[in-house]
Amino acid sequence: MRTKKRAFSLKGLLALLIIALGLGLTACFGDDEGDTTATTTTTEEGGGPTASISLSADPGEIPADGSSSTSITATLTDSSGQAVAIGTSVTFTTTLGTFSNASTSYTVVTPDDSGIAKVSLISSITSGSAAVTATSNGVTQTVSVQFTAEGATAQVGSVILATTSTTGAVANGLDSYTITAQVLSTSNQPLSEQTVTFSASGNSGMALINPPSATTEDNGSASCEVTDISTVDDTVDISATAGGVTSTS
Repeated sequence: MRTKKRAFSLKGLLALLIIALGLGLTACFGDDEGDTTATTTTTEEGGGPTASISLSADPGEIPADGSSSTSITATLTDSSGQAVAIGTSVTFTTTLGTFSNASTSYTVVTPDDSGIAKVSLISSITSGSAAVTATSNGVTQTVSVQFTAEGATAQVGSVILATTSTTGAVANGLDSYTITAQVLSTSNQPLSEQTVTFSASGNSGMALINPPSATTEDNGSASCEVTDISTVDDTVDISATAGGVTSTS
């Protein structure tokens, strides 16, 4: 018996090749997509080096008692205005008083991504102005803190006489009106325990002042009563003096 061989058709061969190629491409791209998903990561970069410093003191005035303190805050930003990187170094120095490390120089680092570093400045027992400087990456900024003497030893900056109304007061030796003076420091803070001396002029001394001197209270104020004993209409000028500074109403 003779056996007849059948030839494999060209169409069938092409079909097999297309199927095989399609399976290979699917496997290839499927693996790539899986790898991309698995290895994708996100990173964040910190700020750049210090380009600008904003420096402040709160409060800006403290007693010169060797124990009072103020908070010094430095805000560091880079050239793009963003907060500097965590751990950026900043050195604080002062010309008066000391920092919490008992020194006139204190180097710290920014603890977080806010770019803010804080230190405490403790006053000396000597009154005056402390120039506090912050330096980072060659950039410096300075703020002043006033150490003020307390009580009678404090330096008087100004004496302010409050506006006084004399409406209805008659120059009869009986009617009186109140004069109030406020004593301020060189940084415009109220001074207590200051002696204020009141005096009158402009009517030949025909005015009674009671008391002629008074001590300021915590708000820096002291008062007296003025009685005009003249028998004619006139003008009385009242002056208040404290710490060598005089003000006249």
